[in-house]
Amino acid sequence: MRNRIVLLALVGLVLFACGPVLADEEGGASGEPRSTPCGDEWRLRIRALGIFPAEGMDANQGLLLGANDIKINNKLTGEFDATYIFDNHVGLELSLPIPVEHTVDQKSTGARLGTFKQMPACLTLQYHFHPDRDFQPYLGAGLNYTSISTVNLGGLAGLDLDRSSWGAALQGGFDVKLNDKTFFNLDVKKVFSNVDLKQFGAKISNVQLDPWLIGVGVGFKL
Repeated sequence: MRNRIVLLALVGLVLFACGPVLADEEGGASGEPRSTPCGDEWRLRIRALGIFPAEGMDANQGLLLGANDIKINNKLTGEFDATYIFDNHVGLELSLPIPVEHTVDQKSTGARLGTFKQMPACLTLQYHFHPDRDFQPYLGAGLNYTSISTVNLGGLAGLDLDRSSWGAALQGGFDVKLNDKTFFNLDVKKVFSNVDLKQFGAKISNVQLDPWLIGVGVGFKL
């Protein structure tokens, strides 16, 4: 419920920010309107992506695990995204990371608890501040769907994770024009993702993954 409220509030803010956008902007000394690039455009990006989990967890005495007593390692992977630009300022982005495997250790003892894979996909509504310039910053908010797979928590008997999670996603980044068709991109997302930890099918705790996703790459206009 908390994630849904946060998501609705963030999407509302983005929509509010997009509302007053004008088709023309004031130009030079003549005061004539300055034209801006047309919308209705596709952009594709390829990024190297760092995934940095938050490592939060509710305490569970039965497993002798205290609150936040787990360490999930950071990983580097690749990411693909497609963005559709509706007009000069508003876009919709779908980003799909390559699934990556994390190790899970107990902080207090250093014991290896196991591994799992995740793929935190995001769909975000973006606001592009300066679409007519070489440096084009943007902000976004939307949905995250995290797919969990290949769970192997053999360090403790019967442990498993939920296979999916829905949550909110925040985004900020910028494009830098290299030529008419290609650009450099830096993108940062904060994803709100948590999954139930189960033992023999019964929920015993909750793991807050909540990763930062930091990507650097190149993009192409179609």
